Amino acid sequence: MKKLVIIFLLLANYSKSSGQEFLAKMKISTECPNGLTFCKDELIVAFKPFEQSINWAVWNSNGENCYLDTTTFQIIPNKPIIKITTNCPILKYTACSEPIKEDFKSIKVDYCSIVSRIIDKDTKALTEFFDLIPKVDAALAEIHAEDTWPIINSLTDSELLFWLKTLDDKRLIRFTNYLKAEFVAYPITRYAEYLDLYYHKSYIVLKKYQ
Repeated sequence: MKKLVIIFLLLANYSKSSGQEFLAKMKISTECPNGLTFCKDELIVAFKPFEQSINWAVWNSNGENCYLDTTTFQIIPNKPIIKITTNCPILKYTACSEPIKEDFKSIKVDYCSIVSRIIDKDTKALTEFFDLIPKVDAALAEIHAEDTWPIINSLTDSELLFWLKTLDDKRLIRFTNYLKAEFVAYPITRYAEYLDLYYHKSYIVLKKYQ
């Protein structure tokens, strides 16, 4: 019990200065309930929940995630997180699931088509996706927010930059403000640091609108 209290105190101190996401290393190989295995010494992204819990959401570099007990990994303080890629087939499969397709029909949006075209590198579809920001609320807003970083991470810096250059100031401001929103910051709360590291050319454009 004393050991767990110490772990909580350490993690709480990290969160005060570093946001909610942390670079971490697996201490032991661990299999998740969904069958995904995180290997010993593997670098991961660990996301601290708002409510105190020993179970954190974690991601590997392939964008696969589950929840793990904090005793299975070690936080590496004061280091940036790894670049998270996106499992595009899973992103598409989820966006095209019947419940989500039906939900978006309520606002006359073919969400499956939008996400599929983004995966196929259609920049107009990217604009359509982020133009949904003022149109979605409740459950639709949650789905949209959860897909935001996977969609960004499916792009290269050059691809994101190309799209940004097609936007007017109003859309650039809305996009930048959206990334700052708490409900979008999953698993990346320090969006500026992340973009500067892994989307540096794009960040040069976006930081003008912070």
